[in-house]
Amino acid sequence: SGNGSWSVLAGGDGGYVAVGYTCDAKITPCTPKQGVVNWFSPGASLTWGQPVTTAATVWSVAASPSGGVVVAAEALIKGKGFLAQAWALGQATPSWAYQGTLSTLQAATGIAVGPYGYVSVGGYYLDGDTLAAGVVTLHPY
Repeated sequence: SGNGSWSVLAGGDGGYVAVGYTCDAKITPCTPKQGVVNWFSPGASLTWGQPVTTAATVWSVAASPSGGVVVAAEALIKGKGFLAQAWALGQATPSWAYQGTLSTLQAATGIAVGPYGYVSVGGYYLDGDTLAAGVVTLHPY
């Protein structure tokens, strides 16, 4: 299998978190099959790899006030593709998750954490024949 990274978050200890997707490397182009969140040590060794089974690809990552990361993703179900989740190192399930309401096509492509713990997630959606951008602000902490 192959993989691709869309976004990288530098850690305070010199390590980093990379998010993206896995795919079948034998097929060109490499179509995303499943999202991933990977933690790397300062020496660039993989510390923890977490598949995001509900996502086709993870587009963006930001540091979480709880010590882990929050991610913006495109879910496997395209009609509910606006997906945000919180992950911690070594955790097999997300701490919390938000998924958009049903539309024709949607994806969360950017994420940021505010000074008081709120999370803003940006992306796009297609409703009928109208393509629009949008932002959702969450207060999960």
